Amino acid sequence: MMKRARVALSVGALLSLAVAVRADDVWNITTSDFRSESVTPQSIDDSNFVVAATDGATKAVPLASFVQLTKSAPRKPPVGLVLCVAGGQRLVGQPRRIDGNNLVWFTSGVGEVAVPVENCLGILRDRTTIDGLSDARAEDTAKLTTGDAVHGILTEASDSALTFTPATGDPVKVSPATVALVLFASPPGGRPAVAAPAYLVRITGGSVIAASSITLDSNQLKFRTPSGTMASVPWSQVEAIEHAGGPIAWLSSREPTEAMQTPYFDAKFPARMDVSVTGGPIRFGGVTYTRGIGVHSRSMLTFAIQPGDQTFRTRYAIDGNQPVADVDVTISLDGKPVHQKIGVKAGELSPLIEIKLGDAKTLTLEVDYGKNLDVQDRLNWIEPAIVRASE
Repeated sequence: MMKRARVALSVGALLSLAVAVRADDVWNITTSDFRSESVTPQSIDDSNFVVAATDGATKAVPLASFVQLTKSAPRKPPVGLVLCVAGGQRLVGQPRRIDGNNLVWFTSGVGEVAVPVENCLGILRDRTTIDGLSDARAEDTAKLTTGDAVHGILTEASDSALTFTPATGDPVKVSPATVALVLFASPPGGRPAVAAPAYLVRITGGSVIAASSITLDSNQLKFRTPSGTMASVPWSQVEAIEHAGGPIAWLSSREPTEAMQTPYFDAKFPARMDVSVTGGPIRFGGVTYTRGIGVHSRSMLTFAIQPGDQTFRTRYAIDGNQPVADVDVTISLDGKPVHQKIGVKAGELSPLIEIKLGDAKTLTLEVDYGKNLDVQDRLNWIEPAIVRASE
């Protein structure tokens, strides 16, 4: 097969932010005790996130306790091609070119971002979960909307064509408009480990940018990407900042090692991150949640437990008023059930589930058919999170 050279990835950890916002901007800040409140961001220094509360009082939130900052408006799912990158980046946009060992990707509001090809996991139509996205494979595979598949190594890329060169035979060009999914080959010797970014920045349109440093100058949020380049976006386009290296890791920011959805009949409903399985906001009882995972029975999601992970916590509920919905919920560690609820129905919000992870290697969330086949069996995992050890 054709080989790609390895490119080193460097990620810093410096963050300083001086925020100028419009008076009508409404933001929520979440801290490690899972409490959220409306604030106006003021600044961030080496140790504190300074915000103004709704009563006008200014206070400092220690970065050690900072989890995320989000606009209060519900998130809209990305529309278009999504480049999935190891480390949590999701770049919504179009391919531009192959530049050496980098795939250059254009995303609205940021411009061109160079991503080492060895760190590219896949290209999706939206933020659905794909089984085996991080699996080792010998060649790139493009699955087309026609049902056909193309194999080889991606050697050329633009917004009009992706060229795959097989080990033998002629290169094949496909239009990005016909691409349903691209799975990237892992480099010889396995995919390199990627250091977790200090912060993840979500911008209008659905892109999630990994950042090692962030500043704000004249209402432009400036940040350094994992490839070492500087980029900027108007502060008005920023929707969220997640402390990826902080005390809480949202499960919806992690890539599952296994994502299975088995429909009872023919319709497929793959899991979706931070929206319901049908693309709406995660809601229950009039409350809208910014973090969650929307699934449909029968669903099984498995995540690798990482060093420092201590406790898993979540709630769950049927999505909306579905009078026929009836599902069985199971949470397992290393394949062994540690929580189970039979016959979950609409209108029921589970109590807070907290599970010590101990020495377990995998966490699995399963939603199985209940008494009514898979009719209306849409469930939301609400704020599924990993509580990490403090440094």
